Amino acid sequence: MADPGELAELKARLDMLYDLFDIHCEGANKTAHRLDMLEKYTVDELEKACAALERNRGAMYDWAAGIHNDIIGFREELYKRKEAWK
Repeated sequence: MADPGELAELKARLDMLYDLFDIHCEGANKTAHRLDMLEKYTVDELEKACAALERNRGAMYDWAAGIHNDIIGFREELYKRKEAWK
């Protein structure tokens, strides 16, 4: 008869393998779905979408930088008020 500790270890490893298998299956399903979605577009449509993304990249970086600065300013103002309350 096998040692109960060894059986518990084997069961834990088997559970981990099942979890990994589930993760891999989920990832494969998502990838297949994305590939199906990509197949619906023509090369020309994809090239146009990439060009539009490239044109908008600068605006997105500017927007993100502005939001970042707003958040930093808000945080600094909160710390100032916190110090004033002490």
